[in-house]
Amino acid sequence: ENRHIINGHTPVKRTKGESPIKANGTLLVIDGGFSKSYHTITGIAGYTLLYNSFGLQLTAHKSFSSKETAILNNQDIHS
Repeated sequence: ENRHIINGHTPVKRTKGESPIKANGTLLVIDGGFSKSYHTITGIAGYTLLYNSFGLQLTAHKSFSSKETAILNNQDIHS
């Protein structure tokens, strides 16, 4: 009941509606497409699993080209 399987190195096709949470919440896919070459396939820049006093949290990352571009275009870098 309180067990999880953590899987990495598997792109999650978020643009096609795929979820990183599978098997009724037992399987969590982290990474999910951190590599820039996967960003067009996944639509995001991957996931990070956090564990703290709030419990387990899966954070999705938006892709960005560079810090310099974000600064020049006054863009926030969100997770």
